[in-house]
Amino acid sequence: MEMKENGQAAGKTNIEIGIGSLEARAANSDSNEAYQLVSDGAGYRLGLIATEGRDGAWTFSVELLICVLEGAAQLELHTLEKAVNMAKKLKSRGYTLTQQDDGWITCEKQLPRDEVANECEILMKFAATSKAPRCVSAKKETSRRE
Repeated sequence: MEMKENGQAAGKTNIEIGIGSLEARAANSDSNEAYQLVSDGAGYRLGLIATEGRDGAWTFSVELLICVLEGAAQLELHTLEKAVNMAKKLKSRGYTLTQQDDGWITCEKQLPRDEVANECEILMKFAATSKAPRCVSAKKETSRRE
């Protein structure tokens, strides 16, 4: 396999290379599941989840957490509007939406392995261009699955 100067395999993104590592961590875990942070900002967190089924089949989920109300003493309508607009767009892309107790929304979608890297890149651009709501502090906790 040809390698680039940075040690990355030619033709593969860091996300694609990370999937193999994620599978290995999941296969060696008690729960047969592993989480990898892909990207985060003040108002969002993007992660990838790999799960190995009992039959050896792999399930991959992309998870985007969006800040809505975390730490806010006063309700900011523009923050709610940004979060709602982001959630609507993700819902239209087939994501399930779940409200978390800490003021964040979890948006999750299962994908085939070969679509994960592209979807993560789309979501990173989406979060940047949508100007995810700013929170007092970035979400420190990892996925609810870790």
